[in-house]
Amino acid sequence: MTKYVLTNGKPWSEMFVGQYDVVPSVTANLNSEAMITPNPNGLGYFRSRQWAVRYAGNESAGIRIVTAYRMMQNTIGLKLSATTNAPDVDITANGRKSAQCAGCHYTPYFALDKVAAVLGTRTGTAQATVFNPSVVGPQAILGGVTVTNDKELVTALVTNEAFDVNACRLAYGYLYGRSEYSCEGKVFDACVAAFKKDKLITSALAVVAKDPAFCE
Repeated sequence: MTKYVLTNGKPWSEMFVGQYDVVPSVTANLNSEAMITPNPNGLGYFRSRQWAVRYAGNESAGIRIVTAYRMMQNTIGLKLSATTNAPDVDITANGRKSAQCAGCHYTPYFALDKVAAVLGTRTGTAQATVFNPSVVGPQAILGGVTVTNDKELVTALVTNEAFDVNACRLAYGYLYGRSEYSCEGKVFDACVAAFKKDKLITSALAVVAKDPAFCE
């Protein structure tokens, strides 16, 4: 999908909201590439079955918490780490409402369980996985944005300021192998402005790469 977006000069958001599907190679050659095909029901690569199965998660009630996290990680750069691995922690939906878990699962702007709620549930595992639509109704996330399904969720993510910032963090990671330093704020701001204007990840890369300080 990345290669397709770059080759065709598509907005970076098409990676996540574009009407495409990622179709595995149908040849016997394991090194052959997958294909990007038009799909009116597509949502970037998020509805592609291979990706959905890979990140379906193993929550006991089938809630797609892993999917929710990966969607936010891929779009706005969200990074979380488990706060506890104690063996007696209740990892059910009710247990995740406890004080040590709610800070990630229910109360912040990225509330994992609320985001996962609009994604529906999964039953089965591996290639036998079945995805069931959400029946819980609208959820308020990202500081008050109301979403009811995966398309509304991802649209909200790619129109959030954090999406623009993350694009420039990707540019720095690609060109420098690190995040931006505070002293690079002027260039970083210019990167964000260029990305907002053109919607192209190449525009973000160009601002950083063309700065005189690059590769000093």
